[in-house]
Amino acid sequence: MHNIRKDGHCEYFKMQDSLFKHTRLGTHILGPCNGLFLMRSYDANCFPIFWLWNPYNKESKEIVIPKVRDTDVYGLCYKCDTDDYVIVVATFYSSLIGYKVQVYTLRSNSWRTLPNILPYNISSVYGVEAIFVHGAIHWIASQIVSPFPSRKTCIVSYDIRGENFNEVALTPRVDELLNGLNCNEQNSLSVFGGCLCILRPYGGYNIEVWVKKSYNVRESWTILFIAQLPVVTNPIHRVKILWEFKNGEVLLVASKGSPPWNCCFVLYDWVSQKCKVTEIDHIIAFR
Repeated sequence: MHNIRKDGHCEYFKMQDSLFKHTRLGTHILGPCNGLFLMRSYDANCFPIFWLWNPYNKESKEIVIPKVRDTDVYGLCYKCDTDDYVIVVATFYSSLIGYKVQVYTLRSNSWRTLPNILPYNISSVYGVEAIFVHGAIHWIASQIVSPFPSRKTCIVSYDIRGENFNEVALTPRVDELLNGLNCNEQNSLSVFGGCLCILRPYGGYNIEVWVKKSYNVRESWTILFIAQLPVVTNPIHRVKILWEFKNGEVLLVASKGSPPWNCCFVLYDWVSQKCKVTEIDHIIAFR
């Protein structure tokens, strides 16, 4: 867990003993990074409130995001060369143009808008969570520059150091997962062992995990495992990795049913290749 340090000139975080006391309509985690969480809740007037929260020392800082929209997508990342945290907000501009991107830096406590438009449509099935790995934020998105029938689903990244957008190189098999006849719109991104990975639920009770072992090598995409779940009440839809244990077990969370008001936790054992499933109702795993 990363402790947020305080210097003699600026106290980044202030203590809040009742962080969740006055929130309404639930509290959503928009992005974890290096021990910090970007959170969103709502005040008494149902206006969104954003803050950075460090659960280790219970410190938090409210973040004022200008011109909040329901279609905004968020990402939290850590910039190691400046020892600073960065919030990225992508705001939908046009289906023919893409998203405009705003960047907030914690040290300066200021926002700025990037000059370039992100020329993609970012996937928003049941909400979207940006994945920070290898110095970049990643989303599943679709191309805008191509004619509509040929627009492809891809993985787009924003490099926080170079401040540029790129597509992650895919092998034909991974491209088929995103664009083939049997592609699943519930595919999601996660991080496993410090590597970017794709989670593909299929058949209602199976989870296929692909990992990019070497970030800059296209051919390094490898299937990591296929978890076969015991039959649960409803088929699973969207999945993400929550934790990796030292004994090799992996904890995942999956939404089930439609809409995804219920979820289940899946503990996958590498050795036995078996899963334990715990169902929880009335909990939204993805927003």
